[in-house]
Amino acid sequence: MKHIYLLKYYILISISVCINLSAQQNVNLGSQLSYTQSSNDIWGYTDTNGNEYALVGTQTGLSIVDVSNPTSPVERHFVAGPNNTWRDIHTWSHYAYITTESTASGGLLVIDLAYLPDSISTSYTDLGIGYYSAHTLYIDDSEGIGYLFGAKSTQQGNATFFIDIAANPISPTYMGKYSAAYVHDGYVRNDTMWTCEIYAGRFAVVNVSNKLSPSVLATQTTPYAFTHTAWLSDDSHYLFITDEKNAAPVVAYDVSDIYDIKEVDRYRTKPVSDSLAVAHNDYVRGNFLVSSYYTAGITTADITYPYNIIETGNYDTAPLLSGGGFNGCWGVYPYFASGKLLATDRQNGLFVLLPTYTSACWLEGTVRNALNNAPIANAQIQIMGIEAGYDRSDFGGFYATGTAIANTYQVVATAAGYDPDTTTLTLTNGVLATYDFDLVPTGYCAQTPANPHDIMRTDQTLRLAWQGTNNAQQYYVQYRALGDSNWQNAPATTTDSITISSLTPCTAYEWRVQSQCDFDKTSAFSVIDTASTSAPNPEWASPATPITCTDQIALDAYVTGYAGGTWSGGDYVNNSGWFDATGLEQGEYPVTYTVSVGSCTVSETHDITVSACPTAVHCRLILGGAYQATSGLMRNNLSANLLPTAQPYNTAPWYYQGNETIANPPADAVDWILVELRPVANIEQITAQTAVLLHQDGTLTAANGASGAQFSGVAAGTYYIVVRHRNHLAVISQTPVSLPNTASNAYDVTAQNAAMGNNQTYFVGNGDVYALRPGDFNANGIITVEDYNLYTTQIAQINTYLSGDLTLDGNVTVHDFNQYLPQASIIGISVVRY
Repeated sequence: MKHIYLLKYYILISISVCINLSAQQNVNLGSQLSYTQSSNDIWGYTDTNGNEYALVGTQTGLSIVDVSNPTSPVERHFVAGPNNTWRDIHTWSHYAYITTESTASGGLLVIDLAYLPDSISTSYTDLGIGYYSAHTLYIDDSEGIGYLFGAKSTQQGNATFFIDIAANPISPTYMGKYSAAYVHDGYVRNDTMWTCEIYAGRFAVVNVSNKLSPSVLATQTTPYAFTHTAWLSDDSHYLFITDEKNAAPVVAYDVSDIYDIKEVDRYRTKPVSDSLAVAHNDYVRGNFLVSSYYTAGITTADITYPYNIIETGNYDTAPLLSGGGFNGCWGVYPYFASGKLLATDRQNGLFVLLPTYTSACWLEGTVRNALNNAPIANAQIQIMGIEAGYDRSDFGGFYATGTAIANTYQVVATAAGYDPDTTTLTLTNGVLATYDFDLVPTGYCAQTPANPHDIMRTDQTLRLAWQGTNNAQQYYVQYRALGDSNWQNAPATTTDSITISSLTPCTAYEWRVQSQCDFDKTSAFSVIDTASTSAPNPEWASPATPITCTDQIALDAYVTGYAGGTWSGGDYVNNSGWFDATGLEQGEYPVTYTVSVGSCTVSETHDITVSACPTAVHCRLILGGAYQATSGLMRNNLSANLLPTAQPYNTAPWYYQGNETIANPPADAVDWILVELRPVANIEQITAQTAVLLHQDGTLTAANGASGAQFSGVAAGTYYIVVRHRNHLAVISQTPVSLPNTASNAYDVTAQNAAMGNNQTYFVGNGDVYALRPGDFNANGIITVEDYNLYTTQIAQINTYLSGDLTLDGNVTVHDFNQYLPQASIIGISVVRY
C-alpha cells in the first residue's frame, strides 16, 4: 500500500466566494474552486468528526477538498491518475472507489480516507479478473456491494461487474456479472438493479440476488432512447431517468408494479435560454430531485407528487453557456447532512452551493365541457407570468402544474373549439390547490325551453320539469302564488327539472323557465304553467319504545311533514303538546294532531303506548380484586378501550340472553355485573336477570344510564338479590329486600354479614368494607386449582379483557395470582353455584 502525506498537485488557480453572476433561485453560492484542467464527476465524504469533503474528478486525477467551511474550501490532497475525460467516484465506509475509462488506469483505485485531513492511502486492484477500466460505478451502501458499469477485464470480458466490498474494502473480490447489454450507469436497491442501457435506449429491471445468474424482470424504452442515469424515490415507487440528448427531459416512471411500468411526468429546467440543455445526472434527496444540466447548472425540483414535478431551485454554473452540448455542469452531490450541494463544472471547477429546499405551490384539476361535463383533452392551462407554469390536460381532462413562488395568479385554460376561461387563484408553498375549468364551446347560444309541466306535488313542494335544450349550460326558474305581482327566483339548475320547496299548502302557483349558455346569454322565458300544492300531510313517527309511567314527551318531536298544528286527547295531553304519562296504567292512549292552513284542515289520530314502570334495584358492592384501599375506589382501567360494549354473560356458565349494550363506557366504569332477583317462596328459582355497569364507587347503572338495575315487567315486592361477576365469587343477600328501593336505601353488599352464608365476602379495610372474593376464574362458585389452571393459560397477556385479570387493569400478571392465592379453597354458597 502506498501512503501519501499531504500530497498536493497545484492545479488550483482561484477561489471565488459569492461573486458568481449566474442565474439562481433558492440556491446561493458558498464558494467556487477553479482548476487549470477540466473537471468531471463529483461525490462527497463526511469523516467521523463531521468534516465534509468534495471528491472532485479531474482530467488527470482526483482532488480531495475540505468544504466544511462552505465559503473557504481547501484542497487537502490530489491523487494523480491517467489522463481521461471520465472519472466516477463513490464511497463506502471511509473508502473512496474511483473508475476511469483509461486502459492505463491500473485497475480500480481505492483510497482510504480514514486519516483525513492529514493523510490518505491509495491502492489499485484488478479484482482478480484483470479488471482495467469502467465508465461508472454504484455502491449499495446497505450491502457493501459495488457495481462497475461499462467495465472491462482480461478474464471476464466486458460487462457490469459485481464486487464484494464489505468483506475486504481494500481489495474487493469479483462476485459475478451482467452482460445482457452494455450498461452506461445504474442504481441498485434490495437486490434489484436498474440499468441504463444507453445504446439500447432503455432501462432494465434486473434481479441480482444471485450474482452468478442475474435475470431481467422488465425493460422500458425511454423517450429519447439514450438512457443515461437512473435513481429511485425513497419509497421505491418511482424511478427518475435522464436521456443524454439535447432537450431531453427527466422522466418519472411509476415502477411500483414492474410488470406495468407507467410514465407519469416529464420534467425539464424551463428557461427558454436553456431549452436545449442536456440533463446529465439526477439524484433523489427526500421529496426533491437534484439534477445537473450541462449548460444550465443544477436544479432542485419538488417531487412530492411525482406526476407533477415542479422546479423550485436552480443555480447556473456556466452563465455564459446556453443551448445543447456537453460543456458546463457535469455532476452534483446532494447528500451532506449540512444540506450543502457540491457541483462540478467542466470549465469552472468545483462549486459549493447553499440550497433552500422549497416546497412547490401545486395546482391540479380537470378541464370539462361546460355543456355536458365531458373531459377535454389537450387543453392548455397557464399560470400567467410563470414561464414554467403550464400543462396540457390528458384524455381524462386532468392537468397538474405549479410554481415555486407563492402569490395570487391569473390562470387561463384554452382549448381548440372552446372559449378560454380565466380564474384568479392564490397559490401557497406546500399546499395543493385544485380548480376545475368548465369551457363553453365557441358559438353556442341559448334557446327557450319547451313544455313546462309539474311532475310531483306535495303540501309544501312542487317538482317542475321542461324539455331541455341541447346548448343550455343552466336554467333559471321564476315562480309566484297565483295573484301575486312579484316573481321569486329559484336557484339555477343544470338539469331539466327542479324542486321548489317551502311553499304554502293548498295554493296555486304559476311559473316559467329560461335557459342560459356562454355564461352571459339567456333565452326568452317559456310559456307560463300553473300548479297547485296539496293539502298538509303530517307524518307520525311513534316513539321507538313504549314510554313508561313516569315519562313526559313533547309530541311535536314525532311529527314530520308539516309543523305548527294543535294536539288534543284526554287529560294526559295539554295545550302545549306534551303527553304526560304520570299515573297512567299500561295501555294505548290516542292523541290527535290537527293542521289548518287556509281552507285546508287535516287531522291525524295515533296511539301512544305506555308500559309498566320497571322495578328498580339499587345495590352497592366492591370487587376485591379491583379495590384500591388508598382511594376507597375500584380501578377503571377497562373503561378506556377494553370494556365490551355488549354484556359478556351470554356464554357458559351464565347463559344469560339479555341484549344490553352501551355506545361508550362511562369513564368511571369498572365492569359489567349480572344481577338476579329470586322469590322468597323459592330461593332456587330465578325471577329475572339483567346486566348492568359497576362504577368505581360501587354503585350500579343500567345500560341506558338509569340509576340501579332496572327490571321491566317485574312486580314490586320482596326478593332475594344475587350479584355475579365473571371472576369473583357470587353472593346472595342475607335476607330478602323490599323492591323497588332507592339509592339512599340500597342493598349494601359491602357491609359485614350482608351476604348469605359464612365467609362469602371478605374484609378489605377503610373502616368496615367487605368485598366479593376474587379468584373464581371459571365462575362456577368454587375457588380451586381449576381456576389456577385457567389463569395459567392467560398469563402475560396484556391490553385485553380476560377472566384471568382479577385486578381489572387489562393485564394478566402475577398481581392477579397474588389476588387468587389467599382465596384458594373458598366455596361459595350452594344456592348461587353453577
